Amino acid sequence: SFADCYSLESLHIPDSVTDIDNAAFRGCGSLVDITIPKNVVNIGTRVFSGCVKLSAFKVAEDNPSFMVRNGLLCSKDCTTVLACPEQFTAAVLPEGTVHVMNYVFGVSNHLGRVFLPRSVETIDSSAFDYCANLEEIYLSELYSGTTNVFPETAEIIRYSQPMTISEDGAVSADVVSSP
Repeated sequence: SFADCYSLESLHIPDSVTDIDNAAFRGCGSLVDITIPKNVVNIGTRVFSGCVKLSAFKVAEDNPSFMVRNGLLCSKDCTTVLACPEQFTAAVLPEGTVHVMNYVFGVSNHLGRVFLPRSVETIDSSAFDYCANLEEIYLSELYSGTTNVFPETAEIIRYSQPMTISEDGAVSADVVSSP
């Protein structure tokens, strides 16, 4: 609906909207402010891909389906991650995340590290497409799914215990192996 509207900076989505379709705001390179209203219950893929100035997501507190955790747009129960602001240099997916959707990281030229929690079971095939500078992916030794979804240039670092995140955002985990 608004795809490739590069000059769009801000948008008020009315409460009457219930669905945001695939790629609805893709390529809105000037978009800096958007709030997901309370009645939105469905969000497609690539919705914010190419929104290079959007540094944070906002979701109405009374939205029953979505929330922001660790700066990421997630399902309310945090089992699915839908989008990451493209200005992030590191992303820590919340514990409890089971599913990482396609194009979560959009067209991120800044993202260098991603920390996936032990709970991750499914990573869609295009979740990390267009992450040209991704260098490190922290992945639990318990993860048994495919790893061919990660860019070839990214080092996969396996860890053995749950990650801990301090108040300043530092992440720690015991590394088991690193190729």
